[in-house]
Amino acid sequence: MVKTRRALKVHHHDTTFLKNGYTSSKRILEIAAIITGIFLFFFVGLQLASNIGDASLNVYSISSTLIIFASILAADLLSGLVHWGADTWGRVDWPIIGPSFLRSFREHHVAPQEITRHDFVEKNGDNFLAILPILIITYIIPGISIKLFLIVMLFFIAATNTIHSWAHESIPPRGIRVLQRWCIILSPKDHAKHHDVPFVISYCITTGWLNKVLDSISFFRKLESIISFVTGAIPRQDDIGDVAAREIIRIDSKPAQPVLSSASQKQ
Repeated sequence: MVKTRRALKVHHHDTTFLKNGYTSSKRILEIAAIITGIFLFFFVGLQLASNIGDASLNVYSISSTLIIFASILAADLLSGLVHWGADTWGRVDWPIIGPSFLRSFREHHVAPQEITRHDFVEKNGDNFLAILPILIITYIIPGISIKLFLIVMLFFIAATNTIHSWAHESIPPRGIRVLQRWCIILSPKDHAKHHDVPFVISYCITTGWLNKVLDSISFFRKLESIISFVTGAIPRQDDIGDVAAREIIRIDSKPAQPVLSSASQKQ
């Protein structure tokens, strides 16, 4: 974690430029992905329903409970990895992936509340596009337990941006506030830590269950160090600007100062 809270010279992309980057062709693609994804969720659900008598699918069994719990954890971890990767690496001007995917992450740090004004398609389209290949595989492969794991995980991934949006709403629906209070889904309090400049912690945005664990071991910062060492790339350079990104590296590279006890100070 960054060892100081002094002001960084952050330079974001222009808000209007980022907002206008959402194109009609991208929207059409998102609509197609959402419709296809909903149908696939329905058909996999039918497959599971037809095997409801299978002991491995009994919702009251320990194995099913563990499978569902593991799938939710997997969704939370994947949300963190994707969020960290898109926040930290790449450029908006990269072909295809920049304007179609990274742009929305840059926009979110400039205008966090904008996500609450997006409609269902703009909010969830990227996630449906990302999970579509795995949804197809889930429908095709045999094995009830693996289908259950994948479909629950993919459902939570598909819902991640909606859950993320609720964490930014000033007054989310009452039932959602209960889920947030009980930490069943991402809470505003937990997610607010991520939006503290320079955006280096609390990347998991589905349930947020893994944030404390991953932040406590500096999981994402260690990944950054490895990638930077191997490639020479500078984390968050496109998101917060070159000056701020280099300053974070400089601060992190400074050795921690030893804390002297009052006894040793007297000596």
